Amino acid sequence: NYCNTLISFFFPFILAAQAKAFKDNKIKNGTFYFRPNTDRELIIIRNGSVQKEVFAGKKDTSVWRITWTNASSYKLKFIRKDTAISQEEKSFYNVHIPLVRVLSVGNDYYIFTGDLDSIKGPGSITDTIWFKRQIKR
Repeated sequence: NYCNTLISFFFPFILAAQAKAFKDNKIKNGTFYFRPNTDRELIIIRNGSVQKEVFAGKKDTSVWRITWTNASSYKLKFIRKDTAISQEEKSFYNVHIPLVRVLSVGNDYYIFTGDLDSIKGPGSITDTIWFKRQIKR
C-alpha cells in the first residue's frame, strides 16, 4: 500500500525531529501560552527547575518546581501562589503532584497529556501549549 510505504518512510524523520526538539530544550525553557477551556490565557514561564504560571490580566501567579523525569515527561511540585490561598487549597497542592507527558512537538506548539498523580488518571487532559501567543478568535 502506497500510504503505508509513505508512513514508514517518513516515520524515522518525524521521530528524529521529536528527539531533537526534546534535546534542544525547546520545551524545557522559555515562555509558553495555554488557553484552557476559559477565556483566560495562562502564560507559563519555565527557567531551569522553576515554572511560573501567570493568568494574563490577573495578579494570579503560581510557582512550581519542575522535575524532568525523562526527555518528554515532568512532574510539578507546588511552591507558592502570589495571592492568599486557604489552608485547604494549600494542602491539596502539597498532596497532589501534576504529572505531564509531552506527546509531540511542532514548530509553534507542543501537545501534552497529564493529570494529578498519574499521566492517564480519570481527570487526564490532552491539549496544546503554544510557543507564541495565539490571537483569540
